[in-house]
Amino acid sequence: MEALNALNLEVLNTIGLAIISYLPSVLIGLIILGLGIFGGNALSAFLKESTGSSLLGEVVKYVLYVLAVFMTLDQLQFASMIVNTAFLFIMGGLAVAFALAFGLGGREFAKTQLQKLDNKIEEETINPDITTQETEIEEKLNGPI
Repeated sequence: MEALNALNLEVLNTIGLAIISYLPSVLIGLIILGLGIFGGNALSAFLKESTGSSLLGEVVKYVLYVLAVFMTLDQLQFASMIVNTAFLFIMGGLAVAFALAFGLGGREFAKTQLQKLDNKIEEETINPDITTQETEIEEKLNGPI
C-alpha cells in the first residue's frame, strides 16, 4: 500500500485498499463453507450409522450444504437481498411440499387415528366409572403415570 502511495496512483490505491478490506470477509466465508461441508459430512455419516437410513443422512448433508452456501454468500455480502429472498423461497417451497405430501398421503392415517380417539372418548362417556376404576388400579400396581 505504501508503494502505491509513493507513486500517487489514487485509483490503484483505492482498489488495493478495497481488496485488502474485503479479505477478512472472504476468509470468514471460506471458514463457514468449510465448517458447513465438514459438519454435513460428519452428521451424515453419524445418521447413516445410527439410524441405518442412508436417505436421511444424504438429505441432512445436502440441507447443511445449502445452508452453508447461503451463509457464505451472506457473509460475502453477495447480493444479500437476492440471496435472502432465494433462501426464503426455497424454505417456503419445501414447507409447502411437505405439507401437501403429508396432507394428501396421511389422510387415511389421520382418519383412522381420529376414529380411534372418537371411539375412546365415546366409550369413556358411556362407562366413566369403569375407566376411572381401571386407572386407579393401574396407578396402584404401576405407580402414578
